[in-house]
Amino acid sequence: MKSTAFLCAIFFLGTLTLVHADENKPTFQRAEITRTAALEVVEAAIAEAEKRGEVIAIAICDLGGHLIAFARMDEAKPAVVKIATDKAYSSAIYRATTGKLQEISLPGEPAYGLAAVDRTITFQGGIPVKFDGAIVGGVGVSGAAAHVDEEIALVAVEKVLGRQEFETN
Repeated sequence: MKSTAFLCAIFFLGTLTLVHADENKPTFQRAEITRTAALEVVEAAIAEAEKRGEVIAIAICDLGGHLIAFARMDEAKPAVVKIATDKAYSSAIYRATTGKLQEISLPGEPAYGLAAVDRTITFQGGIPVKFDGAIVGGVGVSGAAAHVDEEIALVAVEKVLGRQEFETN
């Protein structure tokens, strides 16, 4: 569990940027995904899922893992609501894809046991959202096969916010 706490601390500290607006008054600044952009990502994900013949739920969270936008397609199973939301939460707070979280949380890996942390999802379908090189939130998709969930999330985010570059599994 020490490695989990260490990872959380690193991810949290990495999100804050010290800005000197005035030499005597330092402030903190960080970019986060807007509601407008989040809703556009939701629409893009639904369009991509329909194109592929998949039925999904999609959730968008801010950097703190708080829900900003969500949609569940008409035929999606009830369980996908929590899974999509927790994938978005996990990718936002850990600043990594949920597929990558799976890799680093296997026995013998540095974050072994991470999957036991409340709301943490460690299989594909959650991705951090980047804009201008900074992570601004997280997206989670659930309803299709895990790798397809991740593909839908990536296509939707890239359609709205441009190319996303991060290490996937």
